[in-house]
Amino acid sequence: MLHHLSFEVRPGEKVGVLGRTGSGKSTLALSFFRFVEPVEGRILIDGLDIAKMGLTDLRSKLTIIPRECGHRAVPRLPRAPPRSVPHVA
Repeated sequence: MLHHLSFEVRPGEKVGVLGRTGSGKSTLALSFFRFVEPVEGRILIDGLDIAKMGLTDLRSKLTIIPRECGHRAVPRLPRAPPRSVPHVA
């Protein structure tokens, strides 16, 4: 569930939505396409309230480009205990 969310995307900007499992990424995406309707507030696209647009018209103007998520390991260095890190002057 999303609460008190407000943001603006300017023309030509690209947006990525990141977050932990259950943080609302899918709910946000589904809201743009009106698969999920807001309980309060509104969603404006180009100044138009999407709740007042026809579904076919709205959905024909939006695109989601999914990121293919491979299960590649991200290389990381082990964290050293604070006292074993050499002091560099």
